[in-house]
Amino acid sequence: VIWKPYVKLPELKLTKFIEFSRTKYGYREEQSLGLLVCHRYNIDDANNDLVNFVPYPDDWTPLEKQTFEIGFQEHGKDFHKIKMMLPDKSVNNIVKFYYIWKKTRSKYQTLKNKMKSRRSNVDSDEDPYDDLNEHKNKRIRMGSSSLITSSFTQSQI
Repeated sequence: VIWKPYVKLPELKLTKFIEFSRTKYGYREEQSLGLLVCHRYNIDDANNDLVNFVPYPDDWTPLEKQTFEIGFQEHGKDFHKIKMMLPDKSVNNIVKFYYIWKKTRSKYQTLKNKMKSRRSNVDSDEDPYDDLNEHKNKRIRMGSSSLITSSFTQSQI
């Protein structure tokens, strides 16, 4: 985060504000700083206004996701150790992300396995396009008039 306020702010007070907004209300650092900008760098006013906003759900950057995966490979479900690798995330947030990640990962794995089985069918005697060929043969058996109608309808779309 690039932070260049036009007003000199006490470093300790700013750090406490960011930490308080993160731990008490779930704000990310960027959101805390954004609220501070809205209050023209008045930390007390921004602090009083924290309760009036619901912070946007925590987004995970690609780097944070990659760091999580590395941490998960190294530490398994020891989320406290993973948190040490992701200091801006709470353990609760990491656990929530884990379940989302696990769900999407299992869907991805299922899709990957289906693609792998289709590739292995290509190597076998089975034609992976049997369904397509069967549909094509049905249309041809229906006669040339249905092909013309079908083609005409498709070209209009």
